Amino acid sequence: MRGPFGTIIKILILVAIVAVIAYFATCAYANLVAFQYDGMPKLPSVSKASHSFRIMNTGNTLMSSDYEQQGDIYILHGYWEQVKDKYEYRKGVIILDKKIFGEIRVTERR
Repeated sequence: MRGPFGTIIKILILVAIVAVIAYFATCAYANLVAFQYDGMPKLPSVSKASHSFRIMNTGNTLMSSDYEQQGDIYILHGYWEQVKDKYEYRKGVIILDKKIFGEIRVTERR
């Protein structure tokens, strides 16, 4: 093809090729480099958090090694809490009462 239409078609084909290459390069970068998160936050080690406390009403899980139980009340002295995509350590004391939080499942981690 000669004339202005031939030049326009060649430019459009060149733009399409560059767009396809850019698309595949972006996909490869996103999958291989940028987004290495697998959906599971890194859990604290079992030596640092030997028990998990699952609050069934909210779905939150707290982890601790230093806790005491008084009937239906669990007192955690320092605990790990999930914040977004990681677990963060909290130095404070939290009291988990079944009357306030509902069912609390305690599991020993191994």
